Amino acid sequence: FPFRLETKNVLLQSGSSFREATWQAPTGQIILTWHIDEGTQAYARYTHGFKAGHFNAQATQDLNEPPADPEFNDAWEAGLRGGWPDERLSGLASTFYYKYAGYQVFLFRDQADRPPVLEILNADEAENYGLELEASLEPFRGLVSPLLEGLRISGNFSMLHGEYIDFQVTTTVKDGPALLPAVIDFSGKPLASSPKYKVSAAVEWAIDLGRWAWVTPRYDFSWEATQYFDPNEGRGTQKFDTPSLPPDTVAQRPYFLHNVRLSYRN
Repeated sequence: FPFRLETKNVLLQSGSSFREATWQAPTGQIILTWHIDEGTQAYARYTHGFKAGHFNAQATQDLNEPPADPEFNDAWEAGLRGGWPDERLSGLASTFYYKYAGYQVFLFRDQADRPPVLEILNADEAENYGLELEASLEPFRGLVSPLLEGLRISGNFSMLHGEYIDFQVTTTVKDGPALLPAVIDFSGKPLASSPKYKVSAAVEWAIDLGRWAWVTPRYDFSWEATQYFDPNEGRGTQKFDTPSLPPDTVAQRPYFLHNVRLSYRN
């Protein structure tokens, strides 16, 4: 188990006072692998991760404001990988579950009594789970002449569910002339920057022209589902129960990315 010790010192703007904190925790992983046969393996892995706390220096108004707490992660993963036959076909299938405590979130706190600043806040609980599939096929490998055997087709698919299980933020809102405390509840909302689906594929054909060169045409594409860049499903901060922005404002809607390439190598 590697041991990590991290210390951060921050000089605040109010005079010359220092604040110091030390966070430490053991981290490590355990991996079990079963070699089913010469080309096939099944594996299971557990990992315990740690991220140190953080002083929000720009947001700190006085010496009594506490820093963000450290983040802890317990991750479980299991999968199967192998190649068949003669490694013309290879693949990987895996599933995973991540459980976070003190999940650190970058968030603009839009409070009525101060300018908006980017802070790290803690979600008490968050989780990720999903699956990943990868495959690669070289259908002509070892079956035809070197001129034609370089065809390779590959693809990837992933499904991800990320959710704030318990995440509440205390802020200040203006209601007429009055400043009122408010609690914004992001519990049950999807994690930021976590698209639910991702798909990619590629086709390339390395053509061996002998002493002349290699010529390789290639096409690939990728597609991602909507991903949000804030914890409020892309709708910004909110006053009481009303989101500030229309749906998907702070978000990337689904998109395709296509690439075509022709390469020459002597």
